[in-house]
Amino acid sequence: MLASAEFWWSTLATSLALALAGAGFAAAARRGRYPRLDEPDPDCKPTGADRVRYYGANLLALLLGTVPAAVLFLWVPAAEPGALFRTMVYDHPAARAIGPFFVMLAVGAMVAYPLAARLVRAGPLQHFLWRSSAQFGRADPRPATKWMGRIVGPLAVIAHFGMQLEHTTFDAAGVRWRAWPWQEEQSRAWTDVRDVRIVRLWVAASGNPVERPHLGLEFHDGEVLHLGGWNDAPAGTWEAPAAIAAERAGVALRRVERDD
Repeated sequence: MLASAEFWWSTLATSLALALAGAGFAAAARRGRYPRLDEPDPDCKPTGADRVRYYGANLLALLLGTVPAAVLFLWVPAAEPGALFRTMVYDHPAARAIGPFFVMLAVGAMVAYPLAARLVRAGPLQHFLWRSSAQFGRADPRPATKWMGRIVGPLAVIAHFGMQLEHTTFDAAGVRWRAWPWQEEQSRAWTDVRDVRIVRLWVAASGNPVERPHLGLEFHDGEVLHLGGWNDAPAGTWEAPAAIAAERAGVALRRVERDD
């Protein structure tokens, strides 16, 4: 599904961005432009209890992050009054999980080290920090982690609510859609629709046609609105909305192989 792909691509992109940021902090630390860690005291090695407290602090931080993440995930957009049909990428659970997932990580990043500082003795904690910073030039992870959380969290919330603005809606007056959150909503009356068709093949980004039935609405000026071309919807998904559109537009529903 498109939403699943968005989730994994977003996760991959964020992970890559964090890795690049870590490399940048490491380079800055080597040049003395970012705080480096002091080497830990060999006489203050962590005990088993210290390890439990340290990793427990990290787990607790993630659990605390799940609270705002759950609130965000359960924040459902208000129903559209008078809608005959409405589709949104946000309808898919994976799409709804993107923002909450990164909010959880952001909150966890901001509170993990403060919690560890409260639960773990200073000497053993320095050992944990030293080990975790080995691949980053011994840069102190605490300031960077805090600021990353402060940046990623708000961006995740903005993206989450922005995703709710993307939609295609059929109502008694016509069809309305917004492809991207920052775009103005567009609308066409049913009298502007001259053709309603279910298209069997979709031309992928690679240029190869793939079997992916989707809905096409063509207007009198030649513009075509495609619904479902980017996601593998279950068979028959577009039958009902196609029937609604054809009836409202007063045209016959057609079935074609592809749109050239």
